[in-house]
Amino acid sequence: MAPNPIYIKQTMHDVKVNQYLAKKIEKTLMKIKGRLDVELSENGDLESNAYIQYKIDKRAKTINSLEIFEEEEESQGLDIICLIDCSGSMRKVDQQMRDITATIIQALKKCTFVNFKVLAFSGHATEYQGYLDEIKTVKDAGRIQANDSCTCKVCEKEFRCHYHDIHNLAIDEACKILKKSEAHKRLILLVTDGYPEIEHKGKSVNEQVKTSLFKKSIQQCHNNKIETFALFYTHIKSQIPIMREIFKGNLYQTGDFKDVETNFIKKLIKSVEKMND
Repeated sequence: MAPNPIYIKQTMHDVKVNQYLAKKIEKTLMKIKGRLDVELSENGDLESNAYIQYKIDKRAKTINSLEIFEEEEESQGLDIICLIDCSGSMRKVDQQMRDITATIIQALKKCTFVNFKVLAFSGHATEYQGYLDEIKTVKDAGRIQANDSCTCKVCEKEFRCHYHDIHNLAIDEACKILKKSEAHKRLILLVTDGYPEIEHKGKSVNEQVKTSLFKKSIQQCHNNKIETFALFYTHIKSQIPIMREIFKGNLYQTGDFKDVETNFIKKLIKSVEKMND
């Protein structure tokens, strides 16, 4: 039986928000959302005033009629869970990961149609146990850390608690959260540098089992109509064919972390564009 991930709070570090980029992302997303709203209204599916009143009535639970939605279902927006690999091998890029995450969180403050949740994940070095740190604010992004240990409560008792990256446990948790969402589009965006390392009772789990667990988690997402996409930082070349096999076309791979940052933003923008498909 797969264990539930344990939620922790890792060591805090400084973060630097790229204010220019954050503003640019915000303006781009708001422009796209405005265009989609206009297109929706022009198609006769939904008048903006009726939509606003519907949202008010829905919140107050006083809906008398749903006639305006006879032809089309309401678009509920976009829910994204970003899973960020915090295993030891991400150590050289964790500062960049902190900064770009903080920048995107800043950019989305006014974009209420996007629910963006970040879970920094890692796994125990010798046990089949995953850990998650929920990143909610710009300041929280400072807890994205790829080290052997930190100052969290778990690390006070054990060494190298967050050394590995047990992807399937993190994906399963994200899927469980998104299954409860009413959003029109749901996406798990994975930022990682490779295939999961899993050990159980001090012994390494074989490659076939690890691949099977990863594939099963991805398939569970697809069965629940949750899109998955991986931004794969390929400084560990041996993992490329395995990651291609698991994610197929839903994968962007690069050996330059600047490309990861760029495509992080591109995927976010493209997902907003697809909201009302």
